[in-house]
Amino acid sequence: MSISVQEMRSSIQTLIEKDEELRRAYMYLDQTVDWPINETFNLMILIEELKKRMRDDVVHFSFRKKDGTVRQAYGTRESEIIVRHEGAALPDDKTKRQANSGSTFPYYDIERKAWRCFKTDSLMDIDRGYTI
Repeated sequence: MSISVQEMRSSIQTLIEKDEELRRAYMYLDQTVDWPINETFNLMILIEELKKRMRDDVVHFSFRKKDGTVRQAYGTRESEIIVRHEGAALPDDKTKRQANSGSTFPYYDIERKAWRCFKTDSLMDIDRGYTI
């Protein structure tokens, strides 16, 4: 079953109306990336899923780095996991500014034990079978 362009635009509008971070991500994509609407739609759905899953858990996902290589990462945004298990601080002002730009997606990298980010348009996949 395929979804129409109008349905994709409507779904994106619904997403960005209820989430400021997703709105900024969409604005970044819309203004800087020349993709067909279906690719933007699929990426927005993936970003929303990643954000929701990171709110409660550690997520295994992949993105393309600036140099073109693929990075496999394990990340979270769940403060109890970050503070209790990793002994790390919550996001600093720089990380918060990056989140507000829409061009990057900040997360706490479990393996590197530090806050990291990736370009919003470089997200490739989420490992839905990964659980901790």
